[in-house]
Amino acid sequence: MHPWAWLAALCQMFLTAAALAQNDAGAGSTYFSNHCYSCHHQPGGSAVALTGRLSLVTSSGLSSAITAAIGQPPSDPSGGAMGTANADSTVLGNLAAYFRTTVPSASIAVSTGYYNNDPVISGYPQAVTQSPALSLKATCSTTGAVPFSIAAGQSSAVVNGLLAGESCSISEEADPAGGALSWGYRFGNKGEATFSQNQPFTLGAGATNSIAVNNAIHGPTAAVLHLTAGFANNTPAHASPTTPIAFVVHCTQRSADIQSSFAANASFDVGNLAQGDSCTVTGSIGAGATQPSGGYTFGVFSYTPSQTVSLNSATIPLTLTNTLITPSASVQISLAYSNNTPNHVTTAPSLGVQLVCSLSGTVNANLATGAAATVNNLLAGETCMASETSIGGEALSANYTLSHTPTFSPSNNLTLVAGSGNSLTVTHAVIAPGAAQFLMQDPLTFAAEVGGSDTKATTISNTALAGSAFLHLTGLAFTDPQYSFAPGNGCTSTTELQPVKQPCSLVITFTPAAPAPQPNMPEQRYGTLIVTYDAAGSPATLHLNGIANPAPSPSIQISDAMPAIADTYLGSTTTLQPITVTNGPSATAALLITGLTLSDVAAADYALAAGTGACAVDSSLAKGDSCTITIQFTPSQLGTRSAKLTIANNMPASLPNATPVVTLAGKGIAVPAPLLSIVSPTPIHFGNRTVGGSYQPQLLTIANTGTAALLISAVQVTGAGFSTTDSCAPSIAAGAQCQLRIQYRPTTAGQADSGSVTITSNAAGSPLVVALDGSGVTYTAPVFVWSAASLDFGNVSAGSPSAPQTLTIQNMGPGDATLTLVNVTGVDAVNFVLNLQGCQLNQTVVQGASCTVSVQFVPTASGSRRATLQWSSSGSAPTPVVLQGTGLAGVAAQLALSSGALDFGSVRVGAASLPQELVLQSQGSSLLHVTAITVSTPYQLLSKDCAEPPFDLAPGLQCKLVLGYAPAAAGTASGTVHIASNSAQMVPDVALSGLGQPPAEVSGGGCSLASGRTVFDPMLLLLALAAAGVLLLRQWRSRRGAGAGAANRREQRP
Repeated sequence: MHPWAWLAALCQMFLTAAALAQNDAGAGSTYFSNHCYSCHHQPGGSAVALTGRLSLVTSSGLSSAITAAIGQPPSDPSGGAMGTANADSTVLGNLAAYFRTTVPSASIAVSTGYYNNDPVISGYPQAVTQSPALSLKATCSTTGAVPFSIAAGQSSAVVNGLLAGESCSISEEADPAGGALSWGYRFGNKGEATFSQNQPFTLGAGATNSIAVNNAIHGPTAAVLHLTAGFANNTPAHASPTTPIAFVVHCTQRSADIQSSFAANASFDVGNLAQGDSCTVTGSIGAGATQPSGGYTFGVFSYTPSQTVSLNSATIPLTLTNTLITPSASVQISLAYSNNTPNHVTTAPSLGVQLVCSLSGTVNANLATGAAATVNNLLAGETCMASETSIGGEALSANYTLSHTPTFSPSNNLTLVAGSGNSLTVTHAVIAPGAAQFLMQDPLTFAAEVGGSDTKATTISNTALAGSAFLHLTGLAFTDPQYSFAPGNGCTSTTELQPVKQPCSLVITFTPAAPAPQPNMPEQRYGTLIVTYDAAGSPATLHLNGIANPAPSPSIQISDAMPAIADTYLGSTTTLQPITVTNGPSATAALLITGLTLSDVAAADYALAAGTGACAVDSSLAKGDSCTITIQFTPSQLGTRSAKLTIANNMPASLPNATPVVTLAGKGIAVPAPLLSIVSPTPIHFGNRTVGGSYQPQLLTIANTGTAALLISAVQVTGAGFSTTDSCAPSIAAGAQCQLRIQYRPTTAGQADSGSVTITSNAAGSPLVVALDGSGVTYTAPVFVWSAASLDFGNVSAGSPSAPQTLTIQNMGPGDATLTLVNVTGVDAVNFVLNLQGCQLNQTVVQGASCTVSVQFVPTASGSRRATLQWSSSGSAPTPVVLQGTGLAGVAAQLALSSGALDFGSVRVGAASLPQELVLQSQGSSLLHVTAITVSTPYQLLSKDCAEPPFDLAPGLQCKLVLGYAPAAAGTASGTVHIASNSAQMVPDVALSGLGQPPAEVSGGGCSLASGRTVFDPMLLLLALAAAGVLLLRQWRSRRGAGAGAANRREQRP
């Protein structure tokens, strides 16, 4: 072609485009009436009818159709009036506008719907309180792109101005905006939308076209509250470890409370909770509980970390602690005398006694003259140190006095028992005239930190009158090694004290030993010094009351030990909420951070970010100050990525939570990407087709099963006889599909043709090639026809089977054909169950005969599911049948066991039981994820057809464990099988029981009927007789055989 001709053609294109903007349907009608009507108005004319044809509503379509009809190029004037029309772009445009008015109009009613894309958590109902706004687009083969929307709060829209017969697809152009859902739920993105029918679809005339856009709804992430229980003030054990602990869990967003109970020495996982909710746990002692022993009673519950917890991770631990109430005790205090024969006390003194008790504190008692006293409201189990605080008012015989220092019986250090069974006797010696009189100031009080010391002094003196006897100290002994004599001590076991002379100085040091007390909790460290001497009242006791103070210590606190981490795309980075580290209000020293260490298998996926106020190694925090740790998560692999952050510091290791550990469990997810999948049968087999025959095309369904838009850049069909007139939209949204009609018209008989469909896109592995094959024959190949083009099973609960639907296929002839293949294909094929019924492989189906198959829909999870049913034979292949249905979310994953207990009976030690089976079945609506199987000894897991944990079981599937029992000792043996999974309902451990019997006694000689120690064993006799019988039988048979042989030889002689 001459270069100027190209330029002319290009100008003509621009002129045509400009003219189309001013197309006049009236002018086109007039032109058609004047120049075309007589031949092209309707069938029966001398040429092909033009009115009512969808292909002629554009000038380009009209031009090509007219060019083909007259067999002349548009510029050839021999075309007459038609040629003139082709040469005039304005006329073409007007004709196209007129032809559009002759094609029936069509519209599409688009409605909205929803499906749960996540398992529903019981107690968190899902409701769409306001539908979101949707931005949509209809892309039609003739009309082009028609954007439209459905406003928030509306459920449908109608797309008008379309043409009957054209092919259209509906796509969601933006993520759903606005709208409102129940707490914890959110709308999915545009790529998760599904459609109620295949796309593109051909429009019928009028308002007969409808399609539903089903947007995904994501529910809250499941959480488990892991409850444990225990008792405080329970040493020794007063409460039974199997005491039932009842509880009520009330959550802010949950529709109903959860109530149950468990044994105090066990644990309980409360499921059906949602992350992000806040729950309050209230504990109580369950019905039928046995009261604690020793007079103790149940008290109130405390909760660790707190009674109300935020569900910010998959598992939240919480401990319920019941503090037992200690029973009360009382002490009877009385006064006695020693060295008082005959009685020299004429008037008893009044007495003041002080008890310093470990729980009740300091209690004072006064004994009136000659009376006793009772101290009540003390606590059983506590220790009380007794000392005398005053004495006076006594009267004795002439020149007799009472000793200054009393003794206590049974001891000045009492451990109280419940009730009134505690007594204390205060004894004073009666000092005769002229005898020595011992006086020691009592008690001494100390205070020191562990590692330090405190020194205190008192005196010992002889207070007798001048001229009285000397006082000789004979021994001084401490009862606690934390006390010792200090430099300057002048009282020893050889000290002699004169009456009314200078006393000796008693100097004592208190050095508290490790372990150190808890922060802000000083400890009493009682001790005594026993002093013996050669006068009445010996020995005397000096009470040493030491207070061990905690060493200065920081008090580290962290704001979150299990931070929530959003699912993160591989290679992307998520920054967590900062974790605050504080030197708490109970601190008595600065907090020094000595290390920040990431560890565990995925430590490399986490990093600490720098910034203002960030915690750093060797940084110091005063009391009440804080710093922050910001963690960044960049997953390198899919799935949960576990790590730990250890915060080393100068808090003493003996203190609880001295070295906090932050648990990290982020999840790496795949980067959004398209994935091109063929959901119709491949390769496409066309079978035998008659050369020149007319056949229906086969459908090739392309699906985007990825998470981003699939961009199709080219679709190419190659191979003799293979073709397509379709093309996919340039962009296929995630979850959407496109269908290509592939035609095969053989050109040569007796030849096997092969070809391919090549689809080039932005998906990994592009281009994708689908093989085609067929054969041309001269005879007419039998044609098979299905009774229906599709089966729609509607909505079916996930994990449940639908009612079966039947299909009949008939051989329309001519001739017989042999069946070679019937199956279900596609990415969702596992959701459909095929029963061949009357159709059997290798079966010959004669002309006119038919057979039936049935299909059931068993969705493995919620959401739309599609597959195709294909048939292959020696005849022509029919169009595959489309199978579709929607799975409805029911209960979440659920584990069911074939038995809750297995009894292996009696088995001897050293032997093994018969094996027993335990079947695990997935009965929920989503995948059951089993993470661990644990069998306690002496029971063993012998074999299994379950996969090695962790593994998944789809709804309705099952696997089994084979268990055995091999006792190692005699007696009853109990055990359990524990199966950890994501089952929404707690599944109790399977109880295992068996009885080990003592091993059989085996003697060196084998079996025996004898008992005890005897020379004669009847079993040996029986064995000897049996052996003799066997020998006699063998000899008889040997002789008989020899005789028969001789007879035979005689008969054979000539």
